[in-house]
Amino acid sequence: MKFFAPKEWKLLWPFYTFSFLFSFAALSGSFIVIFYQNRGLTLTDVAMLWIIMAIVNFFAEVPTGVIADVLGRKTSTLIGLFGTGLIWITIPFIHTYNGFVIMISLLAIAQTFISGAKEAWVYDLLKQHKQQQLIKNYYAHTTFFKYAGFVIGPALASLLVPHTGIDFLFIIDGILSCFVTTILLFAPEYFSRASHTIRQHGAQTLHLAKKGFQFIKKNLAFKLMLTGSIGITGWSLIKELADQPYLVSVGMPVAYLGFFFSVLAIFTAISPLIGSYLVKKVGEKKLLIFMATTLTVLPLLLFLTKAPHYLLASALLFLIDIPLFISLPTYRAHLQHLIPSKVRATVLSAESMIDAILSIIFLSIGGPVLDAIGPRNGLALAGLLAIPSVFAFAFLKLKK
Repeated sequence: MKFFAPKEWKLLWPFYTFSFLFSFAALSGSFIVIFYQNRGLTLTDVAMLWIIMAIVNFFAEVPTGVIADVLGRKTSTLIGLFGTGLIWITIPFIHTYNGFVIMISLLAIAQTFISGAKEAWVYDLLKQHKQQQLIKNYYAHTTFFKYAGFVIGPALASLLVPHTGIDFLFIIDGILSCFVTTILLFAPEYFSRASHTIRQHGAQTLHLAKKGFQFIKKNLAFKLMLTGSIGITGWSLIKELADQPYLVSVGMPVAYLGFFFSVLAIFTAISPLIGSYLVKKVGEKKLLIFMATTLTVLPLLLFLTKAPHYLLASALLFLIDIPLFISLPTYRAHLQHLIPSKVRATVLSAESMIDAILSIIFLSIGGPVLDAIGPRNGLALAGLLAIPSVFAFAFLKLKK
């Protein structure tokens, strides 16, 4: 069986090559929280930066969406990507919290130039060549290349950081990202310019979101699925905030963090394959309940970890995340099946707003709690957020 469908590589090679190299270029991601701590920031400060990023992203989405509709999706994507690269280069030169607030706000704006625009660019390209059916291949193969980059990049970062320090990794990230973005110049663009004003675009977005919320309110199965995702979202946010300082606190050398995330990327890449097999054996419902139950119970084992046993701590984090990685594709696929095609975009828009609100809530609480009780204790207790998920998935009526 061929990996690519006919015409797929010819049309989409710039996007696939970009996905791999851009993920590979994210060398600093494995050390970002440690970097902030080295600058004197608390986990509460870091959480607040991420909240600011979410808020700016939310409000910038509409005006940058108008720019993408008027100037083109390719132009919008390139502006966002080059802007992101330049911001990464400036990060090591920032030493104040206010400076980081400005930086994170600019980064959020740059990302809104990319979100949605790149996917629309790809779809219009495929549509022009009457190959719309390849959009599913695009998502699958983009994910593959992205994780392949994440496997290699963090490991390389671990080899570099003892010699360059964390600061210099951001400069490497920025330079590589700008260089990698030039690959997308080779991808053609086909789209019709829209005449929306920012006000019209904003009104349309709010109207679609309102319709999405109305669907969610009436659909019990969808509400149960969203309820089940709350604890998962909470755990994921707390883990993203706490896992780096936690691993360092139990004895892991800072330079080894990249190796940890490379191994995690391998598990992330192969887990959907395992999930597809298990769904056929036990069904969606049992798999989701198992995932939520393990997420509730296994983090409590982190209470037993202490320095210098960072290998045990790493193994436990892998053990906690594997059921989550295995089940998430099943969760997303079933969520899509619950939504009628005619309201899919509106419902997913409303879901994104809910996710943004949840992120702000969990980060607002999580940062201070982690500072008060420590990363280990915070991670151990964060799994309890998934208790409602167990019951929500248990009440779902799904066929095997």
